[in-house]
Amino acid sequence: MVVGDPNGPSQPAAFDFLKSLLPDIPPELQPLQALAYDIDAFEKDIDLFAGGLGIPAAELRERASEARSGSDPLAKKRAKQHVVTRALLAGWCTGTSRDKGDQLIWPYSLTTGPEARIDPTYVGIVPDYIKVDSERTEMTWELIETTIRDVVAQLEGSPNLRDPALVKRVRKIVALHWARSFETLKAVERLGTQTIAANKAFMRANPELVNQRYRLKMGDPTVTPSSPEREAFIEEFAGRAEWIFTSGAFFRRDVIYLLRRAQEEWAHLQVQILRAPSGSEFLIGDSPVVKMDDTGHRRGPEHPITVGDATSVLMPMSPRITVVLDNLPRDTVVTAADVRRYNTWQLEAARERTFMHPTATALMAWVERTRPPTEVP
Repeated sequence: MVVGDPNGPSQPAAFDFLKSLLPDIPPELQPLQALAYDIDAFEKDIDLFAGGLGIPAAELRERASEARSGSDPLAKKRAKQHVVTRALLAGWCTGTSRDKGDQLIWPYSLTTGPEARIDPTYVGIVPDYIKVDSERTEMTWELIETTIRDVVAQLEGSPNLRDPALVKRVRKIVALHWARSFETLKAVERLGTQTIAANKAFMRANPELVNQRYRLKMGDPTVTPSSPEREAFIEEFAGRAEWIFTSGAFFRRDVIYLLRRAQEEWAHLQVQILRAPSGSEFLIGDSPVVKMDDTGHRRGPEHPITVGDATSVLMPMSPRITVVLDNLPRDTVVTAADVRRYNTWQLEAARERTFMHPTATALMAWVERTRPPTEVP
């Protein structure tokens, strides 16, 4: 497949075309996005793509295989996935034995108020959060989840915050809870809507480029589509883009990419421990990672902050401690006013619920005053 002057240099047409349609997609994801449109065509012309991208053909074949698996509707699934892992929520529970079923946590619904104390297995869940190939995705997450209990125990004790292994494990836990958060899910949904609209606008503004891709599809370098044929082709192309997002195939790949990217972007940050004073305790929300930039803005609809722009990243790890990824290691007891401020950030960031220890009646009363339930219209 070539486009442009037949006597000029060969170009991987499908990739160049798709790349031009996706200016807001990170470069690392553009090859995968091209695959999602037409994996068979990509594999057929793998050598052209390798030359055009400067990526070894063997690596592109591996990406093609991953894209095919990650978009297979018959791949193994787990119907329910936690946005806050159960191993982390256990720190806010009564009891110590999961097998005995004596662990309980106290949820607060942002729409209905305090709820019954419940096993943490059943909270912080989004049905079909990962719609395709979720079994393998969960297996990736579990590599980090299995470290949480041990990491929290170390942090609650007297940890060495200059231990690179411990710091790396903390970063992974925080990155995991950001990558699989409500925030990330909503961002990808917005990206889907914006991408589909941008695709259509770009294609309608560049009819000759559409003509070239149409010729490639038809296998006839001489054909020129009529206006209705071109519009039908544009709608077909947009339909594929919509499927990529609505099927969950794009999000399945994106959430793993974002987990890796967050770890890379935050690799220079150190760990700070904020300890609640006697009589105070931290709560945790269902979007527990709070990103801040150097202006002090917090995450949220009014002040969105990208992973790369975050200079501080905060997440509660238990009722007794919150960790902050920042420039310098630090271990300090904060004031009760500080705890209230950090708890307010959790309330602001939460999408559906926050969670407390079942004995935290004073904290629950404070939550009800600070953010009273808002009935869904």
